[in-house]
Amino acid sequence: MNSKIRTSLLLSGFAWLLVLLLFAPATLRAQQAAGSITGTVTDPSGSAVPNASVTARDVNQNTTWATKTNSDGVYEFPQIPVGTIAIKVEAQGFQTQERSAFELVVNQVARVDFALVVGRVST
Repeated sequence: MNSKIRTSLLLSGFAWLLVLLLFAPATLRAQQAAGSITGTVTDPSGSAVPNASVTARDVNQNTTWATKTNSDGVYEFPQIPVGTIAIKVEAQGFQTQERSAFELVVNQVARVDFALVVGRVST
């Protein structure tokens, strides 16, 4: 094979590799020490509380992530960096609840469920 053709093929191969690396998802380029958190939010009767606001907070870094419960009262944080995490839930008509901070470790799927208490009604 001609050396110019070989050099050209080699350079085009490197160019394609560079393009693939630049456009690959971040999860393929770097490993992150993370876990996930999921749970359900229910009312006193055990029924789901949809659209409740759920906030996860790394107490050491003061970083927060927010999500809402779905129609089944389920929430999920699929990837949270490991650390000391506190979870808070707020929903209209219910008292706000916060769970004590816990250590989220690599690859852990932490389950944190909430049973909300009816809040005070003001007139």
